[in-house]
Amino acid sequence: MDWAIHIDENGIALYAMFCGFNGGTDVAKFVMNRMVYEVFKDHPITKSMTVEEVKDALLRKFRTVDMRYFQTIDDDLTQRLVLMDDPETNADDISALNAKIRKGTTAFVVLRAEHDLYVLNCGTSLGLAFRGDRSVVRLNTRVHDNDDPEECERLRNLNVNPLVVHRPTRALGDYFRRDLFEENKELKKTTRKHDVAYCRVSSFHNRSLVAYTASFHFFPVVFSCTSLTGNFNRTPPLFDII
Repeated sequence: MDWAIHIDENGIALYAMFCGFNGGTDVAKFVMNRMVYEVFKDHPITKSMTVEEVKDALLRKFRTVDMRYFQTIDDDLTQRLVLMDDPETNADDISALNAKIRKGTTAFVVLRAEHDLYVLNCGTSLGLAFRGDRSVVRLNTRVHDNDDPEECERLRNLNVNPLVVHRPTRALGDYFRRDLFEENKELKKTTRKHDVAYCRVSSFHNRSLVAYTASFHFFPVVFSCTSLTGNFNRTPPLFDII
């Protein structure tokens, strides 16, 4: 895990963790900082908003964070496009640019507004809520990994062999997972489709939140709750996810 935050402001609490891959520590930091700005500064989410309004705002802000990151590598993508006119001569420069635009990060974001808890998951992190009686509630039903049966099925429905997709199977950043996936012969037939779902679970009391880290679609989940304490724990995961 590269970055983890807990911010409580004006009745809105944000817990989040970000884990970069392919050297993506700087991507994780950018996404973290931008997510904080989106939630608390740019048309901030407030506790007076309805559940649907918060869900819509979170998804919109998550997409904005993704867009803002890719704007930071626009020049690199343009330079790469020019160099690809003569890939053999420019092989070293193209390789350096490829390494830069392959950087990515997972994101696990939990937002508490009044008695509702919202979860955005993009990657292989696992969120757990601990009740006062020490029972555990899993906040996200899936991890985006090609060991996950439902994720494998999603990839097959996109005409992608799950075995050729590197973990995590969903991420922020890593341009090769987006508009350059056509360069991979195994992924040329891929079709893209947004995946949005949510559920509500009621009556959780006196619990703590723990996120374990083991990514471009959105999975929002809203839980009804009365109290929540944030505690990002850096101990090894309960589930051995690589």
